[in-house]
Amino acid sequence: MLIRELFKIKKKEQALSYYQDVKEKLTAEPNRICEAKIDILYAIYAEGGHAETFHLCKQHMDDLLSEKEYDSVRELSILAGERYRELELYKEAAHFFYEALQIEELIKRTEVI
Repeated sequence: MLIRELFKIKKKEQALSYYQDVKEKLTAEPNRICEAKIDILYAIYAEGGHAETFHLCKQHMDDLLSEKEYDSVRELSILAGERYRELELYKEAAHFFYEALQIEELIKRTEVI
């Protein structure tokens, strides 16, 4: 997603503008999956990634899991884990890294079936 790339290359203002544009479009054309993804990225990059955003990220990850968006959850969990590790929030980082591993196992089991 473009918002992720903008945050990663430190173009925060452009990322925030893009986030606002997408949120406005989502009011006209709701898309639960897209909204969960951009809200996770916003929480970990724009909000600074702290205890409150941790719970918000978990909630949105659950929304994605309910939609069977396993690849997205795996990718976003790794990004969240990396961000929380950068912020020295190791408990939160470990949670997301572990979630990524669990999803990887789920994907492998699903492919075998």
